[in-house]
Amino acid sequence: MNNLAISMDSDPEEREDSAFMIVDITPDRKPVLVSRKPCRSFYRDFGKIGKNLVCSGNSGLDIYEIEKTAEITLLSEFKGYGGKKIVSASSRDLVFIMNEVQGVGIIDVADPRSPGLLSSICPANLSGELVLSDVILSGNSLLLLINDLSISGDRECILIYDISVPDKPQLRKEVGTAPCKGYVFASRGDALYIAGFNSFMVKNMISLEESGESVLKKRDRMIGVAFLVDGDSAYLVEHEWALRWDTAFLNIVDLRRPEEPEFQGKTLLAINFLSDNQDISMRKIGERLVLVSSFGLRVIDVSDPFDPCITDLFRPSNRFRITSGLEILTVD
Repeated sequence: MNNLAISMDSDPEEREDSAFMIVDITPDRKPVLVSRKPCRSFYRDFGKIGKNLVCSGNSGLDIYEIEKTAEITLLSEFKGYGGKKIVSASSRDLVFIMNEVQGVGIIDVADPRSPGLLSSICPANLSGELVLSDVILSGNSLLLLINDLSISGDRECILIYDISVPDKPQLRKEVGTAPCKGYVFASRGDALYIAGFNSFMVKNMISLEESGESVLKKRDRMIGVAFLVDGDSAYLVEHEWALRWDTAFLNIVDLRRPEEPEFQGKTLLAINFLSDNQDISMRKIGERLVLVSSFGLRVIDVSDPFDPCITDLFRPSNRFRITSGLEILTVD
């Protein structure tokens, strides 16, 4: 069995030139670029349900079938709802597509050749400054992270929706997150982790609806822009906003003590935060972290949490290409 990282690349001047980029990342092998296969459109994120790959662009959603040989076949196109991030519920054949200003679309993909929009969640107060930054799924609850972009604003919050009946989502609770201006978040067991502007917050999931106490760590001159939790560790990408527009760090955070998360090692990343595409995706397989950004696809050895090391970088052309979306496939 082989493990493949599938991302995409696109010429920033010619968006029609879009393709899936496939890299073999099978453990105990040197990562190698396998192929570049043309795709239907430019996508911002991927989600995997069964053998199908669900891809979200700015204005729609396409579904591809992945064969055992990693051949990719377009099954369907769904227009009218696209966005920045996909969260999938494989057990229910549902995908949730996050759009920064439109909210979240809930799409039924049980028949991949004919996906359908079941409902949408559109918080009434979204605006130019109040945007939807991230979304996660926890059981029958969908958590939306709302971020206030205004410097002096304090309207940051988490909206908790009951999606047990996906065609009729119900708002259950609004939980404030001030003073943390959250950009990305993730959960692990009873803990919810929020990273944002100059801050890293830990809240208790059990008492979340009662606005329980939280732990706050200051992160001076840093903005959290991507977050992945795996076991007892978190992988947090932060942009050094106060000094440079192209500097970020991958931090490894020990989560074994929720009351005192420990920042361990970090490694420098080059990411163009002035580009029109700042999406960052991460997946972990074994002791490797695969990270996709506007600079390309990186493979990072995280076996030593105090010394993460970038071992490989894939950029499929000498021309500057932007990459987005990431999934790990297992094929024969």
